[in-house]
Amino acid sequence: MDQSTTTRIVRHYRAAHRAPAADVFALLCPVREYDWIEPWQCMLIHSASGVAELDCVFKTDFAQNGGPETWTCSCYDPPRRIDYVIVGAHRVTRLSILLDEAGGGGCNSVWTRVYTALDEKGARLLAGIDEATYAAQHAALERMLNHYLATGARLTLDAALGAASAHMDEPG
Repeated sequence: MDQSTTTRIVRHYRAAHRAPAADVFALLCPVREYDWIEPWQCMLIHSASGVAELDCVFKTDFAQNGGPETWTCSCYDPPRRIDYVIVGAHRVTRLSILLDEAGGGGCNSVWTRVYTALDEKGARLLAGIDEATYAAQHAALERMLNHYLATGARLTLDAALGAASAHMDEPG
């Protein structure tokens, strides 16, 4: 692949939470995601504090993402913004999560992912990340996060996907 054939896509998702930004931000961490994301798994490589921080490094290995990926926290501005650069064999992704306070003690989050394919397999992976798929995946994450914030318990992936699908099918 040369630059003229490189595939890049950008996806956004806006979520609403009934908790303050500080509470949501604390959960956007490779260690704390075990509390609320099923099936989250990672291997923490470096963190002086043991949780998310600037230059924190960890690895994941999800088949649907093309195999092992290394994540580095590239921006850490609690409780407003956290960014990760995610490098795998077939793609590079920048994940940026911005939080802003909303009325009633809640907050909003905007999740932006910039995906860049590194090879043909990466281009095929990106082709599977259409707007609807991205929205459905992030709606499930939103449900899991909000369920945890409300109950302190993890929502199963099946329940989150079912709730997200039902919500997407609602009129208006």
